[in-house]
Amino acid sequence: MLIVVKILIAVCIWLVIPVLLGSLWTEGGRKINDAFVSTYLMGLLSEWAGFFVIAKWAVARQLTLQKLCVLWLALLAAMTVFSAALGIQRERFAMPEQKKGNAGQILGMLGLILLCTLALACGGSRQKEHSVEAALTMYATGALYQYDATTGRNEDEMLSFEKAELETEAKAPIEAYYAANSYVCRLNPAKFIGVLLPFFLLPFYFGVYQVWADTLFPESTVKKAVFQTVVWLLYGSTLLTDRAGLFDVFSNCWSGEVLFFAGLLPLAVWLLLRNCNKTRWFAQYAVCMLSGQLLYAKGGFLITFLWIMAWLVKGIGRWKHDRSI
Repeated sequence: MLIVVKILIAVCIWLVIPVLLGSLWTEGGRKINDAFVSTYLMGLLSEWAGFFVIAKWAVARQLTLQKLCVLWLALLAAMTVFSAALGIQRERFAMPEQKKGNAGQILGMLGLILLCTLALACGGSRQKEHSVEAALTMYATGALYQYDATTGRNEDEMLSFEKAELETEAKAPIEAYYAANSYVCRLNPAKFIGVLLPFFLLPFYFGVYQVWADTLFPESTVKKAVFQTVVWLLYGSTLLTDRAGLFDVFSNCWSGEVLFFAGLLPLAVWLLLRNCNKTRWFAQYAVCMLSGQLLYAKGGFLITFLWIMAWLVKGIGRWKHDRSI
């Protein structure tokens, strides 16, 4: 019974709360059920961005993991209450009309279950980074980026290059995110990352390419299915190579670099291609930049560079349009 409660807490953190937060990003009079996938994606990015802010503050002040978890739970509660209250006020949570699931939705769910199962089976089979070890070290010691996950030595016992590596890891505190959620759920980080995370992270990857499919082929369910199939066959082919690197989704879906390059970066490009007002444009940048920095040490820089390039392209386009008038 206790394990069921722990899993339900994890489901709330990774699935329910992101949907509530995503309701803040719905446009105009649209309800949350009108764009469920994009709502979930933006909510998860908002959650990651919020954690990055408090994690950087906690690491800078050398707070313990327990204190970080208190801050994290307080932030989650505040964001949940605010988003739920605002959603009720805007009537975003009105129940949709009962409709039978079409073949595309059913096939999508079956495909997602298959992908999660494959990621669970292959997870950690070719791990080239130490997210599990780092999260387990924080969970056991209660310290944030003060112990080397490989040698177990603290800062006073480390060599200069080891301290530099630890500082680099702290710039993208994805391991602290896993450790904090493991501590909140009272689950061993190794089991949490290796067993549960594939079921929480594969929907993120799947959702990113689903919004791309909806954008590229808005009227064709068959083309959407073919697009998703091709994408996942390409990712599946990495299991047959010796060096999958940044696109090793199935065997290392929880890696911050994989999450950034195979998930967040395509989503950021998709957001830039959508028309929106300046306020929303800058808000999307802030959320993507903070989330990117959580996942990857150079993620914030790459997202900023991407937004600057998009701004320059739009500016040049407007300049050419004005000259042609």
